Amino acid sequence: VWDKVSERYSAQSVNQPHNQAFFRVFMETTGVPKGRSYCEVGCGSGMSSALLAQMGADVSLVDIAPKALEFARSNFANLGLQATFYQQDALQMELEDGTFDVVWNCGVLEHFYDPGKLQLIREMRRITRPGGLVFIAVPNHLHLPFMLGKKLAELRGIWPYGFEDDLTPR
Repeated sequence: VWDKVSERYSAQSVNQPHNQAFFRVFMETTGVPKGRSYCEVGCGSGMSSALLAQMGADVSLVDIAPKALEFARSNFANLGLQATFYQQDALQMELEDGTFDVVWNCGVLEHFYDPGKLQLIREMRRITRPGGLVFIAVPNHLHLPFMLGKKLAELRGIWPYGFEDDLTPR
């Protein structure tokens, strides 16, 4: 699923309004990135991590999909940015405990059933330094245009993202 999704990545996607809104909230929550270490777990395109690297963060990216990592690696190279890339299962990462100041993802957690969600959060917490921050963002399933678009795509058989749990308050 994720290699197929990665075929649609674009270096311009970071300029879309919903991505800009996410990044603004992310920065307000996590603070100044310069001199801090960030790990994006389930990085996909890695575009937001590239912005962090441009601001002086030490960036690591984890994804299970080789095509997604190749897009991110190529984009970082095109921008002249450094990062460390790991092709790993986010539920069993081979990264040392307490390594990063901020461990985060956006649009990843909802693709797991509850046991996987718990394991992913545990892994993210495990690789976060004491006093560090775990940041997780998920789609707003109370946003009617998103839900309508998703339902229509599912009915037409073109929803590309596989299983996606309904993470509403209920």
